[in-house]
Amino acid sequence: MYNFLSIWSFLFTELEDAVTDTVTVISIITIIASLIALIVTCSLKGKFDTKKLVYASVSIALSFALSYVKVKVGAEGGSVTLMSVVPIFLFSYCFGVSYGLFAGIIYGLLQFLQSPYMFTWATFFLDYALAYGAIFLASVFKKAFKTSVLPVTLGVLSTYLLRIIFATMSGIMYFNAGWVSSGYPTDSAFIYSLCYNLAYLIPDMIICLIFLIPFSKSKTFTKLFN
Repeated sequence: MYNFLSIWSFLFTELEDAVTDTVTVISIITIIASLIALIVTCSLKGKFDTKKLVYASVSIALSFALSYVKVKVGAEGGSVTLMSVVPIFLFSYCFGVSYGLFAGIIYGLLQFLQSPYMFTWATFFLDYALAYGAIFLASVFKKAFKTSVLPVTLGVLSTYLLRIIFATMSGIMYFNAGWVSSGYPTDSAFIYSLCYNLAYLIPDMIICLIFLIPFSKSKTFTKLFN
């Protein structure tokens, strides 16, 4: 019982600014260390794995750059971006679950560094590691269908579904702490958080699908991923 209460307190207690500063430094070190480890692994395994490293680096960099082109929704952080997850989605689709998870988590840490703030440890994991790590689902449906349109579409839908779930869970904590934007229902923490997160994640998803569905039918897509 004591251990459970300790874990609960660790995850859900509001954090001081000093913790955010420390995690910012740790995130930078983690990103650098991960890339070094990947470079060493690729150099030992050979040419094909080096190609994965190049694709991973370019994809993460492109996604991070695109994330700056955004329209903010509400006062507390949600934004509609210009297909910011498309490059890492395509990387995950091409190279599989483990590489997709790696790229998603690294990208999530970069998103944290873009605007570093931690309310609790739980919101940090939900908003960054878990929400963006969900990009690993991009390749899950690839072998189940002969055409690329359905697996790409299902990959996007399932990725955003997980992001909505994690973002809603995080939003409930912010709501209960009094972080409320106007224009959303405030009778229920769950309804408020769900509406708030749907307001930016659904448009973000639609923008990605508008690009990815036609692209998945193109000859360029076939050459790149088959």
